[in-house]
Amino acid sequence: MALLPQAIRAVASSLAKRSGTVIPIMYTAYIYLSCKGGEMPFVWDEQDGSISDNGIRYVLIRPDVLMGIAHELPSPDAARSLTALQASAFRRSRASFEQYRKEGRFNDSDLLAASLPMATYLGWGVWTFARTDSQSRVIEVRNSPFAAGYGASKTPVCAPIAGVLGAMALVASGTTVHVEELECSAQGFEVCRFRVTGSGK
Repeated sequence: MALLPQAIRAVASSLAKRSGTVIPIMYTAYIYLSCKGGEMPFVWDEQDGSISDNGIRYVLIRPDVLMGIAHELPSPDAARSLTALQASAFRRSRASFEQYRKEGRFNDSDLLAASLPMATYLGWGVWTFARTDSQSRVIEVRNSPFAAGYGASKTPVCAPIAGVLGAMALVASGTTVHVEELECSAQGFEVCRFRVTGSGK
């Protein structure tokens, strides 16, 4: 149990005391995360060394390790690495959101709005709508791990968030939208702001 969060251990201990039985640790992890979010029933498998959600594997990694890749590359390649990261986030998260919708996890007609709380549970900061009109939506992200992991920058760096927002909007609307990071906390702004333009809701 050493690798599991202390809160999960506490829940396991509490359930065991109440039921008089030992609760399997993978089941306990499922109970804890589903109670917190209701959308992401992760399985923490210590024997297999994996974290997964219905066959989709996840990994815990320091954001400065991920974003530090750009700092290890020459300037032109560093910019391209962020572009590639956004494209990869878009492609892979699109498959996840399509699967989640098929499973009925999002019953809200506005899938984009229903998806935002998932970011908090995954440690991607706090995502909220700042403004919505007929043509676009502005989404604010407080405490972006990607901006924090990258450090100071003259340009926006939260490519993974832009990619995921694009995937969310595409699955919600069925049409491709344009996502632009207007302001980034890596630039010194209080929050990161993204504009999603198109018919995505």
